[in-house]
Amino acid sequence: MDQYFVLNCHLSSLDGGFFFELCQFDSFYLDYSWSKESWMNSKELVEYNLFYSLDQDGHLLGFSLWKYLSSEKALDLLKIVVLPDLRGKGLAEKLLKQPLSFYKNEVEKVFLQVACSNLRAQSFYKKYGFTQSRIIKNFYNDGGSALEMLLVVDK
Repeated sequence: MDQYFVLNCHLSSLDGGFFFELCQFDSFYLDYSWSKESWMNSKELVEYNLFYSLDQDGHLLGFSLWKYLSSEKALDLLKIVVLPDLRGKGLAEKLLKQPLSFYKNEVEKVFLQVACSNLRAQSFYKKYGFTQSRIIKNFYNDGGSALEMLLVVDK
């Protein structure tokens, strides 16, 4: 797991080339990727924080995208995306745990939505203390339902 170095920045600070690479990575490797319009709208919001890992040549290996909700003392994990051949090798864990550590003193809870059909991801989140909160019907554009999961942060 220590082989991956994770960086972070506000999504709004990304240059156009890396932002475009991020959008493409999302569409290639995530079943429920965002539209180009959703990505462009999110780039304008300063509360979106990106944690990402690059290989030695500067190519994206994976990322997690978070929305910090200061008024609710909460984080919304919007997505974790990792190259398929790196899944199960510790990168997703780092992309989850490092932001939790970064925000530990500022948040009381973390929530996320995951496709009801994505049992592997649900199992991953349960491993780190997330519990099922509720089912959100028609969450995705194709009518698919999402499971909302919640983590109460220990202080």
